[in-house]
Amino acid sequence: MSPHITKKLITIFNFLCAPCFTTVGILLDRGGTPWATENLIGTVYHTEKQSSLNQPPRNSASFCFRKGIKSSILLTTMRYALKYAYDGSLFEGSQRFRRERGTVDGEILHVLYRMGAVPGDDAPSKYFQTASRTDKGVHALGAVCTIKTDFREEELLRALNGNLRGIVFWGKARVKESFRPRHASSRTYVYIFPPGYMGENVRETVEAAELYRGVHDFSLLCRPDATKRTTPVREILFSELRREGEWWLFTVVGRSFLWNQVRKMAQALHLISLGELSAGDLEEMLKGKESGEAVLKKRGVTISLAPPGGLILWDVHYDNVRFEVDRQALEVARRRIISNLHHSHTLSILYGKLLKLSVENHLGREVLQM
Repeated sequence: MSPHITKKLITIFNFLCAPCFTTVGILLDRGGTPWATENLIGTVYHTEKQSSLNQPPRNSASFCFRKGIKSSILLTTMRYALKYAYDGSLFEGSQRFRRERGTVDGEILHVLYRMGAVPGDDAPSKYFQTASRTDKGVHALGAVCTIKTDFREEELLRALNGNLRGIVFWGKARVKESFRPRHASSRTYVYIFPPGYMGENVRETVEAAELYRGVHDFSLLCRPDATKRTTPVREILFSELRREGEWWLFTVVGRSFLWNQVRKMAQALHLISLGELSAGDLEEMLKGKESGEAVLKKRGVTISLAPPGGLILWDVHYDNVRFEVDRQALEVARRRIISNLHHSHTLSILYGKLLKLSVENHLGREVLQM
């Protein structure tokens, strides 16, 4: 047996001997929420037999690699692209800083370290990379990361879904070593305006949303880059504001986005709906910082950030990657996000309707066919 495999088995043995991530352990560690007590994965799967390895276990705390350890290990490392969802209200944003937990990336890496899937060194970017970053409170339905490991993807997803709270992995694909998740062909965001939030100036606001399409200067609709190394010019491939019952959905697609860009774009539409800005004002703002500042000064308006809880990283798209989708895990992700929304009852109903539509329509047409 090679020293590498021996070291891996020792790591797994230590993981088995450590306290498992039981529901009680998670509650003590993160303060306790209805998420853990409902044990949604167990509810969905307790009456079904595991027909394949890529299905989550019947009990979310049961998977500790006690069976099939040897089959979990490959003789060489592979790079996997994984799709996952998370409830942003449970985390301090997605990006991990140093080794602290509490962020989406930090929690994922913590589990990967404990199970021995990646080395616990000071260079996690060699083994774990993400496609996008989200602020505290922002949700995701189709986030993407890559993991380089010698574990098989079936066991990898089962372990992640069995030991993470607020995060569900639902898609996988083997990718080349050169693949980088940040090099996506496009990203889709959806911002949800709850009932009563938008003003009466509806027609002009809908027309204003279409002004975002094309190449524009978003200097006044993002968080300024202090280093001035990032250009504020971005191309928007699609932008639409539409009504769904009592709610308004702002959908925007682009290859890349600036920090806080989508939330400020949404807030600008909100101000237009209230009559504090006009579509013409927005058009001037998109020409550049100088003309935009003149408009804002004349109007006496400041573009603040729309609340983070309304924003969802809807999907990340790639031209040449086909994801194998676990529809049951995707349904669990939908239910989990709904169950943990810390918003009003009405907004929770909206999320439920919206995410249900994503599974049946949007994801069914696009993601499931990738």
